[in-house]
Amino acid sequence: MKTRASFFLAVVAAFVSSALTATAAESRLADAAEKSDRSTLRTLLKQHADVNVPQADGMTALSLAPTGPQQTSPGQRPGLTNRNDDQP
Repeated sequence: MKTRASFFLAVVAAFVSSALTATAAESRLADAAEKSDRSTLRTLLKQHADVNVPQADGMTALSLAPTGPQQTSPGQRPGLTNRNDDQP
């Protein structure tokens, strides 16, 4: 019984370890999006990297993608926010 439990724990540990390693290696696109590294983003997208692979915190490349210049409407002052971080 003790041998069976030890074997089970070893299998679970190996599975978790490989899953964490795979996620870290596969989240290169999300990492590049977080850093706004456009050249790496282009390269990985040309290699058909999966945009839905999450980082350890669950964020994907699509949720971290650079949005470009922020647009303001007439009368808005860029950088001015209220206590909820909304632009008035």
